[in-house]
Amino acid sequence: MHDLGIAAALQPAQKPLLVVFATPAFCTSALCGPELGTVLKLRDGYTDTVNFIHVEIYQYPFEQQQTAKTVDEWRLPSEPWVFMVDRDGIVRDRFEGSAPIEEIEPALKALA
Repeated sequence: MHDLGIAAALQPAQKPLLVVFATPAFCTSALCGPELGTVLKLRDGYTDTVNFIHVEIYQYPFEQQQTAKTVDEWRLPSEPWVFMVDRDGIVRDRFEGSAPIEEIEPALKALA
């Protein structure tokens, strides 16, 4: 989920995109790990039709907890977040905090 950047994933001829913003080790809400786990479970069934990207909330070194530039650009007030982006770069759905697989998968199917 770190092989492709958001800008590259949004280029023409790319697949739709699921972006998860989460920091399992430093999450302030303790929801990041489970949410990332949900996305990882879904990824296996959709890698042929959807690109998956994980964005770490903090830049390295993580212990300094300086917000990553991408997080600032997306103006995220909390964590974790999951965004569904279509082939045209339009955000079609988003989930803040803990969203179970039963909520995320229908949006993912609609995107694929």
